[in-house]
Amino acid sequence: MMVLIFIVFVNISPSFNPSYIFGILAYPACHSLSPAMHNAAFQYTSLPHRYTRFEISPENLECFITNPEKNWKGLSISIPHKENVISMLNVVDPAAQKIGAVNTIIAEDNILKGYNTDYLGFIESLQEHYNPTKKTCLVLGAGGAARAIIYGLQQLRAKKIYIWNRSREKAKILATEFSVDAIDDVFEVQNEIDIVINSTSVGMHGISEGQSPIEKTFWKENHAAYDIVYTPVETQFLKDATQNASLAISGERMLAFQAKQQQKLFINHDIPLSVLEYGIEMGKRSMQNWKAYKFSEAEKKDILASIVENKYSELFLSFEYEPMILEKKTHAFKKKLEQTKNTPHIIAEIKPASPSRGILIKDGDTIESIAAEYEKAGASCLSVLTDYTFFGAGPENIKKARSNSSLPIIRKDFIIHQSQIAEACALGADAVLLMKSVLSTQKIQELLDYAHALGMDALVEVHSKEELQCVLDETTACIIGVNNRNLHTLEINPSQFITLRTQFTEHHRFDEIIWVAESGFSTAEDVQIYAHKSNAILIGSSLMSSDNKQQAIRSLLSV
Repeated sequence: MMVLIFIVFVNISPSFNPSYIFGILAYPACHSLSPAMHNAAFQYTSLPHRYTRFEISPENLECFITNPEKNWKGLSISIPHKENVISMLNVVDPAAQKIGAVNTIIAEDNILKGYNTDYLGFIESLQEHYNPTKKTCLVLGAGGAARAIIYGLQQLRAKKIYIWNRSREKAKILATEFSVDAIDDVFEVQNEIDIVINSTSVGMHGISEGQSPIEKTFWKENHAAYDIVYTPVETQFLKDATQNASLAISGERMLAFQAKQQQKLFINHDIPLSVLEYGIEMGKRSMQNWKAYKFSEAEKKDILASIVENKYSELFLSFEYEPMILEKKTHAFKKKLEQTKNTPHIIAEIKPASPSRGILIKDGDTIESIAAEYEKAGASCLSVLTDYTFFGAGPENIKKARSNSSLPIIRKDFIIHQSQIAEACALGADAVLLMKSVLSTQKIQELLDYAHALGMDALVEVHSKEELQCVLDETTACIIGVNNRNLHTLEINPSQFITLRTQFTEHHRFDEIIWVAESGFSTAEDVQIYAHKSNAILIGSSLMSSDNKQQAIRSLLSV
């Protein structure tokens, strides 16, 4: 799978304004995996579209849908809008009309068309494991998803369908519409049931994780269980069923199957299911325990190339941020480093792990607590790692650090596309890292311009005399970092910064540059060596491995 994804995902289009914007319309929308899944599809096709999030409350739904200045081409509709949105559409597909719920909207020439792909995704994913024909089914919930599931079960000729919902009246209305039976207590039909399908949001990550819509004692050996909730993959509902029932099915495949149908409506493409599933897997990885990446012998010969290749394969994860209206920053990172008080400034890095040293974060530490410690100790800025595969981090760490610190934040990652800068801006960063060893001079300037347009700064990193010459001569970079670490082999040359900087003291731009020394610092003596030769020192691994981070920074600043 990974090799396939590398092959199909490396064709990244240059910077552009997205041809079409699509998105998930829900309330809340923050936990949806749909952006990762659909943007994986767009990257696979090399089409210049973007899929984002629209978190719209019920009272603002009609204004959003009917706004004549809307800039979206298509929407995926989720809780709680699937039923209420129907009255706002011009055309509704017969299946969606019968179901009474829409999960997909297409805008064509100011005509809004509604469809339902949920029932198709449900049918296909259920039939992989279970045949409900002539079986008795219990559906939990009475919302839009329940409607699609009941319709799907009827298409598959289920013997009997029961509905249970916390709101008895809503269950009765739905039962009447579909000619099925509403019940007050699931235990009424416990001995009749063959399969139980949860169509509620109970058990969803970040909302009611750890809860189940029915009691654990309900389950019997002859039961099967199906949960449309897919984050986490194994909900409490499924855990309870696994211990007692014969079969437990996650809704993750339903998500992929229905998205495959949505992509046909969105862009008329038949996207391989493996691409959509890869998007799901990548989107949920921050919920999983990180494992150190094991480089092959071939990869060890050029570790940076392996990291950058992987970055292209997962670039789609940042696509959702490009269509956002981003709040303009105030160049806080550059302004902080321009201050002459307490120099050289310490840029303290939050790095959960590294390819060379494995896990660095201490038990009991969190991104939030580390950010607060660094600020209290006198650090000037924070550097936040956001690469998951090799550093056990993620873009969400920017948001976590920002929640507990007012210091300027630079996103430390392998930036190759403007969508990553938009993502950094949206999550609270003030600057990004641009690496000459990864980017052409032209691309660096392009990304510098994009960052500056957002009021953000960029630290341009070099590793050799040739790279520094190019950056000084051919870009407008004003913050330049010299990394003492050879990123191809991970070896450190402690004198690299001083050697390169000394070679360019006569350059006409030398005095206007903010110079940052990176990698290989751990003691006050190290800082003292660079005190009069750099504006700032970026320190990561030694701080992360310290048992007392505040004391470590204060010791470094004592010189």
